[in-house]
Amino acid sequence: MPEPDSSHNAIVAEDVEFADDTIHVGSRCILGMHGDVEVGPTRIGSSVVIEPGVIISRGVTVGSHSLVMAGSVVNSNVPPGSIVEGNPAKIVGSVRRDSPHSYLMDKASLSLPDRCSFVTLQHVRDLRGELCIADYDLLPINPKRVFFVSTTGPQIARGIHAHRKCSQILIAIAGSLTCLVSDGVTSTEVRLRNPWDGLLMGPMVWGTQYDFSHDARLLVLADHPYARDEYIEDYGEFLTELGLNS
Repeated sequence: MPEPDSSHNAIVAEDVEFADDTIHVGSRCILGMHGDVEVGPTRIGSSVVIEPGVIISRGVTVGSHSLVMAGSVVNSNVPPGSIVEGNPAKIVGSVRRDSPHSYLMDKASLSLPDRCSFVTLQHVRDLRGELCIADYDLLPINPKRVFFVSTTGPQIARGIHAHRKCSQILIAIAGSLTCLVSDGVTSTEVRLRNPWDGLLMGPMVWGTQYDFSHDARLLVLADHPYARDEYIEDYGEFLTELGLNS
């Protein structure tokens, strides 16, 4: 366990238990500004706040700039910039916004990060149902790959990375989910819940999808084929590549 150091700025409140080795952290220890703090296999990112009575399970990473609410039991990794709560803990919002969710129906007043925008598909509704059309010639990207995400739930987080070159359009073709998007300066939460409303994430945008309804089906259109070296999965590395992590 590292010694408290005034140069660090993650705050771990009293009665926090790291379940892997039953470490109990004393009152308001100051940890972790210059990179992650390691507690056994558990990692606590910089600028994290962990409130009293929290249990952190073995091997969990709590991403930088996150808030873990009092009494939570954290059994899975916490994406950077997230507020988590409950037993087991799930994402309930973003530390960078006052309200837990923003919705596409309010998109006229919603400020998105750079390289993000809304995409509205053609849709026709009649007595037979609803038809949504993704005409590739009318999209702001040229899709090269399509994939689906399903069989998730409110406690599952997906994404948690950025792409160096790839742009994507995210569409909730069924159910609903929340997307947290960040350009390293501005972060916004968008609730996708209509199959004709999409969210464009350009390159070098950090994206996390969470709070899936049980019937959620997420369609993603990508303008690059899959390439492993396209992914940035460390938030500090993401900020460094943007020139924001001095």
